[in-house]
Amino acid sequence: MLVGFGTVVWQVYKWLKTALWISIPFSKAFEYLHFDLGFVQVPKDWHGLAMIVQFILAGPLSVCLMLGGLILLLFGGFVLDTAHQLGTSEPDSDSKVIVNHKYPLDTLNKY
Repeated sequence: MLVGFGTVVWQVYKWLKTALWISIPFSKAFEYLHFDLGFVQVPKDWHGLAMIVQFILAGPLSVCLMLGGLILLLFGGFVLDTAHQLGTSEPDSDSKVIVNHKYPLDTLNKY
């Protein structure tokens, strides 16, 4: 999310300096990383899916990065919450409890 916010800050800085808004589409990130997007530009099949991907790639880089960061943040929170719940779960009523018969129950309540 911070990278997306940083992109907007850079765009605002450039706009304040030159009065020209520099639009950066999401596809520029893939071009920078040297990914070939030819299969999306000229699809052989799955034309509907290619249109959806083209729409996403034409979107602003900053928004895509912020949404991607938010999705990762929510997913990470879900994973941590699930791990926490699994680690602190109470035993079910059906679980068998092993009782240590060396000590009477009265002595356990004193502590």
